[in-house]
Amino acid sequence: MKKLSVWVVVALLILSAGSLAQDEAKKSKATKGASGAEQQIAQLEDQARDAAVKGDASFLEKHLASDYLRVAPDGNVSDRQQAIDMIKNGTAKYSSIDVADRQNHVYSNAAVVTGKATVKGTMNGNAMDGDYRITRTWVKQGGQWKIAAFHTSPIQK
Repeated sequence: MKKLSVWVVVALLILSAGSLAQDEAKKSKATKGASGAEQQIAQLEDQARDAAVKGDASFLEKHLASDYLRVAPDGNVSDRQQAIDMIKNGTAKYSSIDVADRQNHVYSNAAVVTGKATVKGTMNGNAMDGDYRITRTWVKQGGQWKIAAFHTSPIQK
């Protein structure tokens, strides 16, 4: 009877080890997927910044969701076409955008990016130099990451 009990315990330990190994493999796959998505979002964020500084609206044309909304520091709201046009016609011009404290929070089909942006540029010919808190929301549509919303708030000195 003792031998049978020992073998039952050994069998249970072997089965639990296998189960734990499978759980670890699943966690590893999930982590790799999340870090891959985080890397994609980080790259897209860098591309968005570079495109804005270059005045290249093609990035926005490709990556803004059809129902995109932007809330500007003054509280005004812009839709997709207005955001694209502001870059195309030079209403918004950026000479530099330096982002710090960026955090990417990726969920299954969405990501929220927050950070601090130090901006140099003009809006309607008026300087908009300063520090801003930013929040950008990405959604996955048709297998592609699209920007659904972007909000900027000035940091008071």
